[in-house]
Amino acid sequence: GASKNPNYEANRRYYLEYVTKVITERGMVPFYWDNGGTLNQADNFGLFTRSTAAVAYPDIVAAIVRGATSDYQLADIVKP
Repeated sequence: GASKNPNYEANRRYYLEYVTKVITERGMVPFYWDNGGTLNQADNFGLFTRSTAAVAYPDIVAAIVRGATSDYQLADIVKP
């Protein structure tokens, strides 16, 4: 996983897009375990705010969707 860390959001986006792309290219189905953690605390694996159902990290969700649905090469993923 890649938990939220304000100093490494670009790394988190890259990692999740890369892993999702590799998984889907190999014919597997990726999943993301959202544990609800969206605050500045340990185990921040949340992507959605549970109380409002809003997307807490739209760039991260977009990277996962892009990795699962877009046709491009791994080398095309924008590095942090």
